[in-house]
Amino acid sequence: MNVLSDFWHRHQIRVIAAATIVLLLSLAYWGGFPEHVSIGILAFGLAFLIGVVLFFGFLVYYFYIAPLPEKEQSGLAVSTPSPKIRYIVGTGATIAATFITIGLFWDELWHRLYGVSVVINDFLWRPHILLYAGMGINAIFALGGMFIIMQNGKGTLRQRFRAEPLIGLLTLAAGFQIITAPLDPMWHQIFGLDITAWSLPHLLLGTGLLTVMLVGSSIQFSLVERRSWHIFGSISLNEVLTFVLMALAATVLFQFGTTEWENIGTNIDPTYSFFQRPEWLYPVVLISMSLFIGMAALHLTKRVGSATLVFVMALLLRLVLMNVFNAAVADMSYKADLLTIAPVIALDLWYAYRLRSGQIDAPSTWFGGSLVLALATFVITLPLIGQMMNYPRLYPTVIIGMVVFGLVMAIAAGWAGSHVGAWLRTLGQPAEEQSVAPAIGTQRIFWVGAGALVAVLVFMAVFISTATPPVL
Repeated sequence: MNVLSDFWHRHQIRVIAAATIVLLLSLAYWGGFPEHVSIGILAFGLAFLIGVVLFFGFLVYYFYIAPLPEKEQSGLAVSTPSPKIRYIVGTGATIAATFITIGLFWDELWHRLYGVSVVINDFLWRPHILLYAGMGINAIFALGGMFIIMQNGKGTLRQRFRAEPLIGLLTLAAGFQIITAPLDPMWHQIFGLDITAWSLPHLLLGTGLLTVMLVGSSIQFSLVERRSWHIFGSISLNEVLTFVLMALAATVLFQFGTTEWENIGTNIDPTYSFFQRPEWLYPVVLISMSLFIGMAALHLTKRVGSATLVFVMALLLRLVLMNVFNAAVADMSYKADLLTIAPVIALDLWYAYRLRSGQIDAPSTWFGGSLVLALATFVITLPLIGQMMNYPRLYPTVIIGMVVFGLVMAIAAGWAGSHVGAWLRTLGQPAEEQSVAPAIGTQRIFWVGAGALVAVLVFMAVFISTATPPVL
């Protein structure tokens, strides 16, 4: 055991990087590859896109994880900007996430109604404009906040990043989006239409969008007075916005991850590239996504019940969007969101039990919670899948695969979500003088932000209602 612990301590960054590459390649393979493109060109494209991920992963390691040289450790207490900057950047991230979530939903709806081939010649159709606008808003607020930090801060570049680490992380996420967003149309021009939604550019796009929402939620929570693990108690506006952004993150993750299973009808076409995926994969995807987001919400806020709250909000948001856009005509559904509710309730009940027993901070809590959610999925969700979905089909060998790989991914996703949530909470720990009361002037920022959000919603209503469908 000591040998494994020592190996993990010395090589955990390499192991995480290798696991990330394996996961990306597996998802890309299950997404399907175009047949008319040579292996060499395809390998080059895959290598380039994975290189982008590793480059930004290195930047995160360099700025936040790598030990500082001795000369940089002295004088680490550089000047920190006012919490007003967090309010402003957090407001921008919330508005950007709203643009992105609605734009992605609308984009999928138009894909279903008008087909994917029209997108090859019209990447600037209105759903994409809404999506790009969200990315642009996020980049403006993140880069603006980081510029102020760099201007007012002292010390080296890494010291200034670590002075306001969440804003720095949001800036890196914005840079990742700026680079990866144009790669999707470039990929289409070289390789043609996506065979499934799991093309590698889409996976990178989804990763960037998810990161923006997670970091945005952490910035909002950095403005909340810190408490130890709890269930009930007062809840501030910033904590509500934290849950909203987490729910938007869950919505985006589910849209990328589960949409194609919902689109499988009774007449299954065996030549569809979607069927390169193993039939046991769907509940494994549900387990992985719900555990990652649920654990991140729990360990960021340390409020038991937050996992359930986030996914109930995601379900309600899905229902609202489906009703507003009349998405049922395109066979869009809320099945994945509904199938996740019972397992995340089980996760929260496990955390409530651990809180009552005084053991919630033990490492066995996240491990046990991961197994509890997986077990609830097997016992409650699998029978519902059999009743609500045409695919996957449930028979013994498939169920065995669901259980075996579901348990493996439950442990991996539970570890990742709990550690990401705890890390983001640590990065957002406010300075001692900021931890009790918000800065003077933040009420004005709140009302300006609230007004901006209302204006954004009005703009989107007009923008969407006046959109002309693409010419087929």
